[in-house]
Amino acid sequence: MIALCCLVVAKAQSDVPIAVLQSGNNVSVFKGNGGLAAAHEAASDGDVITLSEGSFNACDITKSIAIYGAGFESNETTGTGVTKIIGSSWYIGENNGSLSNIHLEGLYLELTNSTIDKRLVFRGSSIDGARLVKLYLPRVATTCTSITNMMFDQCILTNGMQGGYNSSYASELFFSNCYCGGTFNYFWNTNSTIKFDHCICGKADESNPFYQCNVPVLFTNSIFVMYANYDGAPVGSKFKNCICTSNSSSYVLENSYHVVLGDIFDDESDMTYSATRTFELKQPETWIATDGSEIGIRGGNGWSKVPATPVVKNLSVTPNGAHLNVSYEAEVR
Repeated sequence: MIALCCLVVAKAQSDVPIAVLQSGNNVSVFKGNGGLAAAHEAASDGDVITLSEGSFNACDITKSIAIYGAGFESNETTGTGVTKIIGSSWYIGENNGSLSNIHLEGLYLELTNSTIDKRLVFRGSSIDGARLVKLYLPRVATTCTSITNMMFDQCILTNGMQGGYNSSYASELFFSNCYCGGTFNYFWNTNSTIKFDHCICGKADESNPFYQCNVPVLFTNSIFVMYANYDGAPVGSKFKNCICTSNSSSYVLENSYHVVLGDIFDDESDMTYSATRTFELKQPETWIATDGSEIGIRGGNGWSKVPATPVVKNLSVTPNGAHLNVSYEAEVR
């Protein structure tokens, strides 16, 4: 079991979701929708929790741990299942506390409350070194005094992200190969540094601009959708190796292309996200960065929905007195 510390586990034969906690040389198994909460309670900083496909109740994450799920979309070809975190909100960090080196990967967040503070919320005095990889996210919010070295990689952000007004700043908030389909706002502190690389940036409708912040942003190798009524980024923002649907004079454009939205993608005429979309470009050999890489979500590190972990199949957990007997088959994905 020790060798399986970073595995995404499949459901047990009884179809009950399973959470596996590795703490040092010890491995513990927790069953049911409350498995994540039970594993977190037993965990220490640096531990790893791996979740089967299935649904787990959201619980406050206040420890520096890694949480791996089976994925955010089901796919028979890749063997990817769906691990859901369900509830009205999911809080990372604790009030007036600090949290570092949290890692979340391969999860679908099904959070139902529509208010800003009832989504995925980072809170406390500071969050440092957070890594969010291959997640399907509703709106993300932060009430932290500071965010440092936070990275979103190959994530779907359906409703953008809200900062903490002037009282907080984001130092090195970085989005790589992400679909960012909502509004980003309230990152107003001038100490903030926010970057998008190989992303799709822009709302699927014209209701609001994409980026309602005072701090200029750096966009590289990305596709940026601007509408007639909204430029979508603050004055001074820089675009390098980007495809933009407007050539606004408010921005610094370097090696960037002005392309009408309907002419960008080969699979659809808009930028609405769906599980079947590939976001292939109509002219991938023309719209390239200065280093030769393809502009957009498919360039750079690439676009994959499969968590970069092996998968355990045919996992069976049966009670034996005060102990649990665990059997499984491991397969590299």
